[in-house]
Amino acid sequence: MKINLKLGLLVIGLIILSSGLLIIGNKLIQGKKKAIITEEIKEVLPVEPEEEKKEIEPKLVPIEPPKITEEAPAITKKTTEENEISNLIEQLKSKDFQTSQEAADKLANLGKATVPQLLQALSDAPVALKGQIVFILGRIGDKEAVPALMEILKDENAYIRRNAAEALGKIKDESSLPELATALFDDDGGVRERSAWALGELGDPYAVEGLMDRIIDEKEERVKSAVVNALGKLKDQRATPILLDELKSESDQLYKNKVVISLGEIGDAEALTALTAYLDELKKNKPTEKIAIFQWEQAIRIAEEAIQKIKTGGLR
Repeated sequence: MKINLKLGLLVIGLIILSSGLLIIGNKLIQGKKKAIITEEIKEVLPVEPEEEKKEIEPKLVPIEPPKITEEAPAITKKTTEENEISNLIEQLKSKDFQTSQEAADKLANLGKATVPQLLQALSDAPVALKGQIVFILGRIGDKEAVPALMEILKDENAYIRRNAAEALGKIKDESSLPELATALFDDDGGVRERSAWALGELGDPYAVEGLMDRIIDEKEERVKSAVVNALGKLKDQRATPILLDELKSESDQLYKNKVVISLGEIGDAEALTALTAYLDELKKNKPTEKIAIFQWEQAIRIAEEAIQKIKTGGLR
């Protein structure tokens, strides 16, 4: 009985063991089948082709030029301008008048920037070139040139001195007054004439006495005319008596007209009596020739305007 029980239990155990093995075997088979199916699916599904490798073009990065400081272009510009000025000064020497004149105009238009090189060129310039440079300096009108021009006012060449006096008159710097006053007594009439004109342009009463001295001794009428005009511009009443004396002189009518105009500019009431008598005398002496009549009528008009100007104190 005990043997049979043991056999029964053994059989039951074997049955259970075989069932378990069967289950495990089935699971293994199913797993293998799934793996096979998965592999098959992978083989069936189309494989996406790899993207073609595109050649990547290198990007061109612009190379920036080196930064230039503000000083660099300024230096370049200055050098270019200096070279231009040097070339123009060389062109002043040209025997062709038009080339020389165009160079002079360009230098004058460039203005103050040309002054240092023009002054440097003065030191060893021949007479013709020196005269041109002095004239250009006057056109530019920069005071930097005044000391050199005052020195040139003593040059041995009268042509150079004339241009220097005119240039100083255009620049109108008071420091040149003594030299111009001295130049009123230059040996050359052209220098005296332009010095008188320049003193009138400066407009300083300092020049009045020198101009009055000049008018007394002067023999050339063009110089006297320049002196008379300058006195009119200065408007200093100290000149009234001398100008009234000139009105009584034997000078021609054109010169007397200038004297009357200057008296009107000065505006001294002390001149009214003499000017009125002068006008009355003019009216009594009407010329007979047609050409002279025109000058006579002009002289009357100028005298009337001067008298009116003095009476109204310069208001018109």
